[in-house]
Parts: sequence; structure tokens; C-alpha cells
Amino acid sequence: MKVKGWLRTLSPRTLVTPDTALSFTGTEPLFRAAKAVLDLRRSSTLRRQFQSLAREHGAVEIRWIPGHADIPGNEEADALAKAGASLPEPADNTPTLAHLRRIARQQPKVAFKAWWETSAPKRYKELGLNATTSCPPELTLSRNLLHHLLAAGTHHGDFADYHKRFAPTHIFYCRKIAPHHRLRLGPSPAAAVSRALGDDFDKFVRLVKASSFFVRTCPRH
Repeated sequence: MKVKGWLRTLSPRTLVTPDTALSFTGTEPLFRAAKAVLDLRRSSTLRRQFQSLAREHGAVEIRWIPGHADIPGNEEADALAKAGASLPEPADNTPTLAHLRRIARQQPKVAFKAWWETSAPKRYKELGLNATTSCPPELTLSRNLLHHLLAAGTHHGDFADYHKRFAPTHIFYCRKIAPHHRLRLGPSPAAAVSRALGDDFDKFVRLVKASSFFVRTCPRH
């Protein structure tokens, strides 16, 4: 009965939906109303209450709301709005607080990106690695896998005798790895390796795990 009493207090133009939203604009009411009608089938009590209200207030009609279509002067208003938006800002225009906040959020990101583009090590540029102020996805790897990924990508962190016998990217060319585990290096091996050590580092991780390269083939490192 509380639901019925609440419904009586609403405006006749109110659209009631299961998520308790009361009003919508544009064409959304039509789809909301259709969904509400379908959801009413799940509750026989609510369905009976709505049927009772419908009998009291007469038939309910759902009509399409065209929005801004065919409204006299609407196209002219849109054209004027676009023309006004394309005009240069006045020299003495005072920025809004929202505009200043947006600039304050954007400028550090722009400055950080510009710094990285000019200061990034050559090897990082070759791999297409981008610096980020948030946690990079590589840090989700185990410490052992991350070590091998960084060593192969930066050429640092391995022992001298390993560099004499192999190269940090030897895993991509080693013949002891089964063919079905190897990374496809065509058409450009250098580009394929760079991608596997950069943004597509998942390929390097899958290769290491599938081949057990650092457990069987090269266990010391």
C-alpha cells in the first residue's frame, strides 16, 4: 500500500522505472518505459497495483518524442551556435574556474610527456616504451620474470660471462627452443623483438614460461 500511496503523489507526467529514476529527456523515456513494462511481469503485486491505477486514470498512451526535429528555427540556432563557438576568445576574457582546473590537470601531463620525448634513453625509444606516473603493467609480473624482461630490454643486469656466450635477446633466436614455442620474427626480426620487449611484453612472458628457457636452457640467469 505504501507503493500505491507514493505513486498517487507523483505527477501524471512522471515515468517510473525499476531503478527509481523519475524523469528523462530525449528518446530515452520510450525505452525506459518499455523496459519498465517488461520488468513488471516479475512482480505480480506491483503489476496488480499498476493495473488498478491505470483503470482509475484511464488508458495510458506512449508516444514518440521527436526531440529537436522539425522545430522552427532550430537549424538556424545550431548554425549560430557553431559560428559563435568558432570565434576567437576575447583578449580580456576571464577564464572560468572549471577551465583553470582543467588546465591545471592537463599541463603536468603535457610537460611530463614532452620531457620523456626529449630525455628518454635511446634503447627505450627503440622499444617504444612510454613513461607513466601510474603503475605500469610490467610490475604485475613476478620478480624473476620482471628481471629477465628488464635485462633483455635494457641490456643491463646480467653477468659478463652471459653476455660473452649469448646476448640478452638470445631467447628469441635460440635453436634449443621448440619451434612451436618460438616467437614469429617476420617480416622484421628487430621490430618483432622490440615489440615483444615493449608494449607487447606478454609475448616475452609466454615464451619464457612455455620454453622454460631460464630453467632448462639457461638456468644460471
